[in-house]
Amino acid sequence: MSYHRVDRVCLARAELLILIGFAALGAAILVPKLLRADLASDEAQALADTRTVYLAEETYAAANLGYYSNVTNLCRSGPECRGIGIPGYPATAPEFLSADLGRFSPFTKDGYDHVWTRDRSPDYLPASADPHSVSSYCYNTFPTTFTGQWPRSFSVDGSGRIYYDDYGGAITCPIDYTAPLLEEPRPALAVDFGRRGLWRYDGNDEWIQLERSNPVLVRAWRETLLATFTGRQGLYLLDDAGWTRIANRTAIDVVPIVDAVVARFRSEPGLWYWDEKQWTQVSSWEPEAIEVVGNKLLVDFGAEGLWFFWKPLGWTKFSDQNPSFVHAGRDLFADLADGQGLQWFYIDDLHEGRVSWHASNEPTPEAIFEFPRNPNYGSRNIATDRGVAGGIWLNSTQVTSWDPYLVSHLDGDLLAAFRGRGLYRFEDETSWVELSTSEPTELAPADTYVGALFDDLRGVRRFDDSGSQQITLWQAESVTAVDLATASQTWQLRRAGRCPVPASDRRKDSCRRLVGRATSRMRRESQRAR
Repeated sequence: MSYHRVDRVCLARAELLILIGFAALGAAILVPKLLRADLASDEAQALADTRTVYLAEETYAAANLGYYSNVTNLCRSGPECRGIGIPGYPATAPEFLSADLGRFSPFTKDGYDHVWTRDRSPDYLPASADPHSVSSYCYNTFPTTFTGQWPRSFSVDGSGRIYYDDYGGAITCPIDYTAPLLEEPRPALAVDFGRRGLWRYDGNDEWIQLERSNPVLVRAWRETLLATFTGRQGLYLLDDAGWTRIANRTAIDVVPIVDAVVARFRSEPGLWYWDEKQWTQVSSWEPEAIEVVGNKLLVDFGAEGLWFFWKPLGWTKFSDQNPSFVHAGRDLFADLADGQGLQWFYIDDLHEGRVSWHASNEPTPEAIFEFPRNPNYGSRNIATDRGVAGGIWLNSTQVTSWDPYLVSHLDGDLLAAFRGRGLYRFEDETSWVELSTSEPTELAPADTYVGALFDDLRGVRRFDDSGSQQITLWQAESVTAVDLATASQTWQLRRAGRCPVPASDRRKDSCRRLVGRATSRMRRESQRAR
């Protein structure tokens, strides 16, 4: 073999070694990045799945008398889905959760283990609720391969708050609320400023104009709004395209339920039902009172008695009596004018006995209020306004002899407004704390804070755990809580910067300028007010 050939062979081997070295160096750099990208993708998907399950549970609870259930009872199309657990739920009605998440725990998906855990069972479960219902739950997603370091694990419960662990460990159930908090629901207020239009306040000093016309009636439905406006005939729904007219007639009252809207119209008698496709008249009788029970209606038709309505099953008579008082939540409270006083019924059974603390010789309540569970208040969390004869009763205990004219809640505590005394908060089942000496005309609880209107104070005030602050000096006509706990977190992004005119309209640019100027002005006023 010649020396030239040996040199060429040695050179080729050297080049090969160099190439291998570069390849190894590239792999050492790129492989960890690719693995980290995969882990980041898995983490993002796990967080999205955690949000999806929470939203599905909230929607399910709204149709299930306020109770949650195992994820396998929220779907019907997958091999592990057990079918929608609500008795009588129509086979053609939509599922609450997709089959890839409606599976038996634990299951693995995209590099994460998913675990649904029952936290607490109901004290009593009506027959019309899912028999597998729970009062509270936890949902955990954590990396299948635990390395004691990133990526993170996540956990959520019925509060909507998502907690995380930086090291990928499973979070206990019930959740330790000292764990790091990733995010919580963003409850909002829809504020009617009259001729200034309808605006949305997101709780963080941000205002977005939703409509320039003067609102007449505003109702929250799911994560959006229903409204009527001065000078515009019809009932309108706020969606991704702006305001869509869903009825040509103007509504005088709107009652949102889980999967439909019930309305009364100025030009038509009785009740009308909208199933997101068409309007159907379901009664020609005029109601005296309407209550919502899950996705059913409880309607007081006066001399015609008390009736339940659920679209797939039609009308069911509950009582021949003409009620003088009706309140429906998880259970039913009614004074049926039969001389027995106020009675407490389980929704399914008219013959359950009266509540012991509502004896026949006590005054019929002016209002009953059910508010979010607070462990200090016991299991039921029911406040009863008995008027000048009895003040407010919390479950079976009288907590004040003062007669309230407004009752609401703030982060699980009872709120009440009293004539000549102002606004108070009942804390820790022990004492009333004064929040304002002024008397509110309207209270809108948005989960962690309350929006309030006053006759003797300008603008809108916000009350939360840190106290009170003025959020705008503009005079408002009404304030409505929009429950974003059951909404997509992208709702705010869809609405931001959107003008209430079609994209093809020449007014689009001028509307954007108007929104920008008005939003900046409201923000400056809020800062000055603080």
